[in-house]
Amino acid sequence: MPMTYSLDQSQNLVRAVGTGVLTDDDVMAHRNALASDSGFSMQMRELSDIRDVTDFQVTPAGVRTMVAADVKMVAAGGMHKLAIVAAENVAYGMSRMYQTLGEPNIRSVGVFRDYKEACEWLGIA
Repeated sequence: MPMTYSLDQSQNLVRAVGTGVLTDDDVMAHRNALASDSGFSMQMRELSDIRDVTDFQVTPAGVRTMVAADVKMVAAGGMHKLAIVAAENVAYGMSRMYQTLGEPNIRSVGVFRDYKEACEWLGIA
């Protein structure tokens, strides 16, 4: 599976990792799996590490769909703090697109190239 995650209840943290080929459907499947996980809370922080994605196939249309879903989530009273770590230029750029399109409705997204900086921003360094 291109996106996997683990929940760290002691740190109130979701650790997500993307590998291999990553598509719009993969990202939405990850979001849906997380939302349906009984251990997940919207108050958790998420560290999404996509540095090991070798073929980033997330599209601008997919990013817009994700932003629209998150804006609805915010309106319903939830949205956790999300740090995305991307090394490859396309993945980084599409992550920044997600961050930018979400503003001003989604204010809790950070995009980083450096894993340590992402952890510090989330307060888990």
